[in-house]
Amino acid sequence: MNNWAPRMLSISRQKAEMSEQTTILVVDDEPAVVAATVRVLKSAGFEVLEATTGAECLEVARERRPDLVLLDVVLPDIDGREVCRELKADPALRLTFVVLASGKRKNADDRVAGLDIGADGYILRPIGNRELLAWIQAFVRISSAEAALRRAQEQIEQRHALSVAASLDGMWEWDIAAGTAQYSDRFAELLAHRPDEVPGTIDFIRSTIHPDDAEAMWATVERHIEDRSPFNVECRLRSKGAEYRWFRVRGLAQWDMTGRATWMAGSIQDITEQKTAELALRNAFAEIEQLKDRLRDENIYLREEIKSSHNFDEIVGQSEPIRLTLSKIEHVADTDATVLLVGETGTGKELLARAIHNRSARKERPLVKVNCATLPRSLIESELFGHVKGAFTGAFADKVGRFQLADGGSMFLDEIGELDVDLQTKLLRVLQEGQFERIGSGETITVDVRVIAATNRDLHKAMSEERFRPDLYYRLAVFPIEAPPLRLRREDIPLLAWHFITQRQGRLGKTFQSITTKAMNALIEYDWPGNVRELENVIERSMILSPGPALLLAESLTMPSQSHRPATFSGPLEDVDRAHIVGVLEDCKWKIKGEDNAAERLGLKPSTLRYRMKKLGIERPPRHPHSVGRVLSDSD
Repeated sequence: MNNWAPRMLSISRQKAEMSEQTTILVVDDEPAVVAATVRVLKSAGFEVLEATTGAECLEVARERRPDLVLLDVVLPDIDGREVCRELKADPALRLTFVVLASGKRKNADDRVAGLDIGADGYILRPIGNRELLAWIQAFVRISSAEAALRRAQEQIEQRHALSVAASLDGMWEWDIAAGTAQYSDRFAELLAHRPDEVPGTIDFIRSTIHPDDAEAMWATVERHIEDRSPFNVECRLRSKGAEYRWFRVRGLAQWDMTGRATWMAGSIQDITEQKTAELALRNAFAEIEQLKDRLRDENIYLREEIKSSHNFDEIVGQSEPIRLTLSKIEHVADTDATVLLVGETGTGKELLARAIHNRSARKERPLVKVNCATLPRSLIESELFGHVKGAFTGAFADKVGRFQLADGGSMFLDEIGELDVDLQTKLLRVLQEGQFERIGSGETITVDVRVIAATNRDLHKAMSEERFRPDLYYRLAVFPIEAPPLRLRREDIPLLAWHFITQRQGRLGKTFQSITTKAMNALIEYDWPGNVRELENVIERSMILSPGPALLLAESLTMPSQSHRPATFSGPLEDVDRAHIVGVLEDCKWKIKGEDNAAERLGLKPSTLRYRMKKLGIERPPRHPHSVGRVLSDSD
């Protein structure tokens, strides 16, 4: 909190320079959110108004005319976007800043689209006090600049009106045929000359024109003489003291019977103050645009910071295994390659699939999800490919299949290892040719669908048992990605725990400020056979049972007796992994492949296990000298 004191002081000083106190209207139907926001803003010295519905927001805004409205998108009566439209449509409120707030984490394009309805900003919740105050600080800067700009513009207009009323234009005449010119006393005065100092030649005015303006000036004169186009230009003329001032020069020629210009007359009007004011206005508008651009940049930065802190929107973690996984997603997302996600239950394979889709060129089309394990075998073919009316008993109408719905988008086939062998053939055709037929129809349907499949089963074993087609496996596994188990990314556990707490404390009506050391150690040391899903459930149960503000574990985290994973080892992450892998290898008699092997227990491929053993410096201890020694091999 002390780190924010300079920011708050800066904001307070800026507000002191404003003629009126900045008023902020906070609109949200969650009392806890409103209370927290009001507390932060009031502590920074702002006047804060509150509303809990869209109708109340419009009523308060029209009555009090706040400077800024922090408007929640989801309200019980009117959608926040519609409220924003009404605020901007009101002439009395059109200059009021409206910032939309949302807790939904859609892709970046969806969030920025909120600005198209007229909102001046868009923030994502949860947002820290620092980020919120940064928004307000930027708003104060823009409000101060705009107020100063309006005052300056009014003063400029008043001075210009007085200047025009109090001055007379300088007159000039040019006898084109004779080559002589005459200038009024006021003309000489405007250029700081005495009337007798001005020669009666057109070269006098030529000599006073600024070099940068001369070409345009005489080009306009020539066009006027040739085609009688209007002669009204702005240029700089040099006075006697060598000072350049801005003038508006007007003129009109006379033509003889042959159409030849013989005479021309006109006036000059000093517009230096007006041009200086216009330059000041342009600079002020440029500054306003810079401030608005900075505000937009800050908005984008805050969104990207939230996005990067959560790594791919909903994927939380900074450990090496999860970063390696996300790096693979970045590489494959922009392609149309089929992806096979493998990993234990609860490791977040569906989140990875969503991240791949959202970063692909197909993100504007749907990501259609099918869980092959939850649908009965008798229905899954109809769900995937559809059917026509009368194709089978109960088919009372045509049905569009999921593949047809996903045309142009992506299809996520979860638990692909549970798919019936007969349907695997039909799926293989879709992958190879992009074609299929609905049940009961001979019409071939062509689709463009990117397939992302996922499984927690050993498909190699399923292929050896002829329960999974090898040709389908190799079509699916064009780009395999492993979802790392939670026990191999223990440094992510504190981040995940706080992510789940932040998500749920508003809904549960509780606020947690810390996790006890004992609870955090238990979370880190536990092996999580159910992975992130199990951690999420444990955190929610603990939040329900903990009185707060410190989270206590609602249960003792003890691994089942048949588990071979160390449940209470503490130390650096590499030591945890090394001890865990060595323990499993010893239990499996150092066998990497074959029956009851260590790789299968660890949920790894044999090649991956060998790589991690080499990286961690794990070697099989030498046998007793009297025993028959063997080299560790694939069959061990």
